[in-house]
Amino acid sequence: MPRRGFKNGWTPGIIGQRARLEGRAHVCKETIYKHVYADAKAGGTLWKNLPRAKRKRRRRCPRQEGRGRGQIPNQRMIGTRPAEVETRQDVGHWEGDLINGAHGTGNLATLVERQHTLYARRAHG
Repeated sequence: MPRRGFKNGWTPGIIGQRARLEGRAHVCKETIYKHVYADAKAGGTLWKNLPRAKRKRRRRCPRQEGRGRGQIPNQRMIGTRPAEVETRQDVGHWEGDLINGAHGTGNLATLVERQHTLYARRAHG
């Protein structure tokens, strides 16, 4: 009965309950699973008839190339800034950072003036 039930796509729970309803000798679903896994360990293919054997897990939101996530458009690398910024002789060179929290928990923007190390900070959230 279990082999015929598996070929019909039944789960071990259904197979056990079906035998009980028909008045035949029955076993619990855990015993049927043990039999299936022992068969698989011995090289059998009984596990392939389990309903979940054919399913594969998929991402809810599959990643797609080219979505632009994590890319800053027109970004300027730190190595391209003028040399006088490194000397810190002129006033007015500011650096800024923006940190966004996960799922709308808040964000933080910071600005630092390079010569005097003045800080400006704005938190939201």
